[in-house]
Amino acid sequence: MGIQQRKERERADMQKRILEAAQNIFLADGFDGLSIRKIADVIEYSPATIYLYFKDKDEILYHLHSMGFEQMYRDFIAVPADKSPFERIRQFGEIYLQFGLHNPLMYKLMFQAQEPMRCSCFSLDDMAKYDVFGYLIQTVEAAIEAKQIWGDPQLIAMTLWMNVHGLVSAANDGRLQMKCSDNQEVLTMAHATMHQLMQAYARAC
Repeated sequence: MGIQQRKERERADMQKRILEAAQNIFLADGFDGLSIRKIADVIEYSPATIYLYFKDKDEILYHLHSMGFEQMYRDFIAVPADKSPFERIRQFGEIYLQFGLHNPLMYKLMFQAQEPMRCSCFSLDDMAKYDVFGYLIQTVEAAIEAKQIWGDPQLIAMTLWMNVHGLVSAANDGRLQMKCSDNQEVLTMAHATMHQLMQAYARAC
């Protein structure tokens, strides 16, 4: 291995170490609890070292945000391709619900926080690598082609996505407490709502 390759590997290793520490702090202490100094303390380097790898806290949050989308995308594409498109869409909804309810801070970072958008390194090309919404549209198109549902694929995908997103957001903000006592009830309600939507599209065929 050449000197340049070794330096690149060492840099990548340090970036990974910083992001792992940042993720642990973020999940434990939230947005306000994450700081460059805390990260430096965890990895036992000076705060100045962190700035050699990341411009600021927003850039670190941007990378954590991308990691969240990468995980969701991997969960989506792990759904067996031999299942019917209709069933795959249903499973996507379950994956989304489980992710959002079990990872509320990461979900907020991915879908509601402004910090990643403020990062100068924000790139639509980077986001396209883990385009979970685009993957959902493709699956809806396959369901339409199979005559399992009917309608405009983008509108169907957006309707399903926003419906489940609204349930997750309301649950994570504690706005469903009067209706649901715990996340399992929220999950049951969300599944039932999504099922009704899917059935409505299916009956339109």
